[in-house]
Amino acid sequence: MDKKANKYVAVAYKLYATADGNTELVEEATEEKPFQFITGFGITLDEFENQIYALDKDAEFDFVLSKDQAYGDYEDARVLNLDKSMFSINGHFDHDNIYKDAIVPLQNEDGNRFLGHVLEVTDDTVTMDLNHPLAGMELNFKGKVVESREATNQEIEGMMNRLSGEGCSCGCGGGCGGGCGHDHEHGHDHECCGHGHGECHGDHEHGHGGCHGGHGHGHGDDGCCYGACRNIQHSEMRNTFGNVFRLTTFGESHGEAVGGVIDGMPAGISIDVEFIRNELRRRRPGQSRITTARKEPDEVELLSGVFEGRSTGAPIGFIVRNTNQHSSDYDNLRNVFRPSHADYTYFEKYGLRDHRGGGRSSARITIARCVGGALAKTALRQLGISVTAYTSQVGDIAIDRDYRKYDLTTVENNVVRCPDAEAAERMIELISRVKGEGDTVGGVITCVIKGCPAGLGEPEFGKLHAMLGGAMLGINAVKGFEYGDGFDCVTSRGSEQNDVFDTDADGRVVTLTNHSGGIQGGISNGNDIFFRVAFKPVATILQPQHTIDINGQRTEVTARGRHDPCVLPRAVPIVEAMAAMVILDCYLLNRTVRL
Repeated sequence: MDKKANKYVAVAYKLYATADGNTELVEEATEEKPFQFITGFGITLDEFENQIYALDKDAEFDFVLSKDQAYGDYEDARVLNLDKSMFSINGHFDHDNIYKDAIVPLQNEDGNRFLGHVLEVTDDTVTMDLNHPLAGMELNFKGKVVESREATNQEIEGMMNRLSGEGCSCGCGGGCGGGCGHDHEHGHDHECCGHGHGECHGDHEHGHGGCHGGHGHGHGDDGCCYGACRNIQHSEMRNTFGNVFRLTTFGESHGEAVGGVIDGMPAGISIDVEFIRNELRRRRPGQSRITTARKEPDEVELLSGVFEGRSTGAPIGFIVRNTNQHSSDYDNLRNVFRPSHADYTYFEKYGLRDHRGGGRSSARITIARCVGGALAKTALRQLGISVTAYTSQVGDIAIDRDYRKYDLTTVENNVVRCPDAEAAERMIELISRVKGEGDTVGGVITCVIKGCPAGLGEPEFGKLHAMLGGAMLGINAVKGFEYGDGFDCVTSRGSEQNDVFDTDADGRVVTLTNHSGGIQGGISNGNDIFFRVAFKPVATILQPQHTIDINGQRTEVTARGRHDPCVLPRAVPIVEAMAAMVILDCYLLNRTVRL
């Protein structure tokens, strides 16, 4: 299917399913309430879409899909006993949505969506049937094309929102992808039957109907059924970070603004707006000769959740306006894929992309993270917890791994944010030389968290180091994460690595060493938490590179505009921000564990 030619299609049809010689009408969509979908999004079965795509308005169709072309055989192996913890929210089992005979929307590690039928709930497990209700059946579609035309940009954008679980108020959570038989553009006037497309006939697994929706074709792929099923669709996904302290972000590099909403900020915290602004200045472009020349004031506007200088407990909305976009610098990139950028993957995933500065994939979006991190730091200060990051390596210039050898209050004394002044000068010289060559260079940022109490983190899923690692790996250009001694520990013996317990003069539990990096069993032990984050060289280089365009034709691309030769100086506050949000989130979550 040509991803450039997304078509809006509406069809009226009757769907007959045949199994063991018995044929039954299982679903029907009328001309008044047709099934509507946009091609290229995996809303329907591939073969169904292929048959319909070439047809014009008013064309009639009558075709049969074998069970292999539809949903394959019914397999007992797709009836799984799943741990109840998979269906818990903030440590509490979701009784409202997980019960016998419930139909549960799921998503696997690959992002494929599908429904599960709950067969039984016990004290420890949830038994769920992941077979499609029409598995093992031959499908016969008979009907007429009511409308077929090129989809508008608004319709494509709306479809992407619905597939993300947003933008649909019909009660299906948007997970139906617009294919639930509703008129998603005109009022949702048709009852949604599970994730069926038309009106259902018969029981069919308690309301699934005769859905032929692909939802990533999860039912026909063994890997989907045995992938790690994520929580049900009402879980926050994609643009929201955190559990109790949560940040939802919006914006693009060359859009009107970048911003977000912070939910879960404790009430009564003194909000230092100047501190937030200073954190943004640390991340701001154009701050030195070794960063991008783009000039942005990055002034934050707090829109809600703060009254007379204190947090109210309500959501804190904020916005930072973009003022210095040079979109024309990217005109030559409109139809080509930049090597090692997100251009190709975004286009492959969504069928379109914003080529101006990378759009949503741009590091400019991390502004919102810095605002969230600044607010988290404000709360952590009241708890005596500090978060400090610094540049510890640029290219092959590295300082000692032991952070205790440095005065971390000097990090801001040079533009590269390195606590070793001599090494900082060499790093700056290297970055300047690489910039002059039209190239880029990577490095390592070290982060140290002091004052963190013991007990933060979850023992199984949600280990503290896993949450920190996930937060760091979600930052643009990050390629690696290690905490404590990290990969260096593999050459040691257990007798050398073990952190021996003792008590100090005040009777408090301490360890004589800290190879573990302050985390044991996924839970903080009260020691300093320290970790290292590896950043790759920036993908945008001012040199000619071979690539292909959106039509698969070989071409050459040379980036123009203003770009960082090394992201590390500006990434230091981003690492701190993500770490601060993780620690505050874990602290608040830990308050729910014991009375």
